[in-house]
Amino acid sequence: MRNSIKKILEENNIDYCFSDEKIPHLPNDKQINGRWNEETLCKNHTWEGKNIGVVFKYNGIKLKCGNYAVCIDIDAKKIYGNTEEEQLMLFEKVRDILKLNKRYPHFERTVSGGYHIWLKSSIEDIKKISNKSIIVESFFDAKENKKRIKKEIEIFTHSRYMILYKDIDFSDLDLVDYKTIDMLHILQEEEEKNIKYEENEDINKTSKDSLLKKAKKDIPAIREF
Repeated sequence: MRNSIKKILEENNIDYCFSDEKIPHLPNDKQINGRWNEETLCKNHTWEGKNIGVVFKYNGIKLKCGNYAVCIDIDAKKIYGNTEEEQLMLFEKVRDILKLNKRYPHFERTVSGGYHIWLKSSIEDIKKISNKSIIVESFFDAKENKKRIKKEIEIFTHSRYMILYKDIDFSDLDLVDYKTIDMLHILQEEEEKNIKYEENEDINKTSKDSLLKKAKKDIPAIREF
């Protein structure tokens, strides 16, 4: 893997580090998301220290073909109760929305229980896509007294370190545009339609009608609505 992926990365002018090396420093970004910095070893974030860290530069990765690299990070962590079936289901939904062939090879499983899908985009679209996060499902962690993200889709285009878990041919990525990427918000909208409300006083668990009844009871001005 080391020699073949090294050739591909260098041909596409991609900064990288192997598992026994320090992660390269990004200009203007001493720390990415408060987790990684130039003193961190790549092996600290990989399976058995066998993988490669790819550096998304401040202004993105411009590939040899002239387009820019995009990584779709589908995160459905096992520690929050996601099964392999749920992880696969979310991956397939994303793949279908992006209109990727079922045999599209440039994806990989991640160590936390998700997927990376590698794509490319034009300079015009990459400026619109940028880095973004789409929360598909969350829950309230009573122990920690905070909201946890159970399922999430993140799109990365710049200022980020990503791990390769297998050889990815950056010269053969599918082209994706902003309009298609933006369609991934459908998954967020679907989840919002199915939000379950906790029982509170006379508010029924899932009924939106009960919320209206509660409002009419508490706010005289809309009783006649």
